[in-house]
Amino acid sequence: MIYISVGILIIGFIALMYPRIEKIYLQRPYLVAEIKPNVGITKTQTPIGLSSKNNPGPIDSGDEKVWRIYEFEWRFDLVIRNNSEVNAYHIVPLQHTNKTKVQFEKIINSNKALLAQKEVVLPFRITNIVECQEKDRKSHFGNMPKTLADFMIVFEYQNPLTTKFYSRYYLNTNKTTFQRIKRKELNKYWH
Repeated sequence: MIYISVGILIIGFIALMYPRIEKIYLQRPYLVAEIKPNVGITKTQTPIGLSSKNNPGPIDSGDEKVWRIYEFEWRFDLVIRNNSEVNAYHIVPLQHTNKTKVQFEKIINSNKALLAQKEVVLPFRITNIVECQEKDRKSHFGNMPKTLADFMIVFEYQNPLTTKFYSRYYLNTNKTTFQRIKRKELNKYWH
């Protein structure tokens, strides 16, 4: 009889606490990311000048073996979507300290929630200065810069009750994961 009473108390306690626990920890926003080429001109190449690797003397401008310095620029949009029914608050993008960093042209307004089923677009540019022979120029100027191949970014955000959650986006697999990240790892590798 005592076991039945204790069992009923435990079940009652769980039934009472579950909605509160669910609201705080289980109802979470799910932010996913995607990188798309920017609208309009998505990449440009600008010849800066001749390289010092060229032989002294006159240079034939049509020669494929002439060394030049180029500035290659790519423009992309990072699309962040809230794929949940819960609003996301205080979204902070964090970049890995040992990987390629990008400079965003727009920031996320941390005072404004990313509403359920909505998205925000963050344009960014990647610029590379490359010294190469004219014949190798196209191999350096593909649709995606080589430096962006190992790009990953973490989004730290909160649900309406200020519980923190994380989404980690990997460009090379185009996947977003939702694992918890330890504070020690965040402080050491993500800024």
